[in-house]
Amino acid sequence: MLDFRVLNAIKNEAKKSIKSDSDDNLIEKNQQKIVYYLVFYVFPIILASFPFFADIKLSDLQSYIGTGISIFTGLFFSLLLNIMSVH
Repeated sequence: MLDFRVLNAIKNEAKKSIKSDSDDNLIEKNQQKIVYYLVFYVFPIILASFPFFADIKLSDLQSYIGTGISIFTGLFFSLLLNIMSVH
């Protein structure tokens, strides 16, 4: 059975942690709020809409995407193996 009070508490705690800085203090200054909104709202929207307005096709970038995924996967598994070998 789901306990909605616990789920609601988890949701509220997640929102609070997103709106906190690295010292776990709530972001209250106007300059910090502007940076927060730019990083979490404006920048992703611009980044997502750029290919549409620049008329970039995904098929033109398929070799770069494949190379990036391969490198990321290799580095990730290398990191996992290094972590496991330390213990």
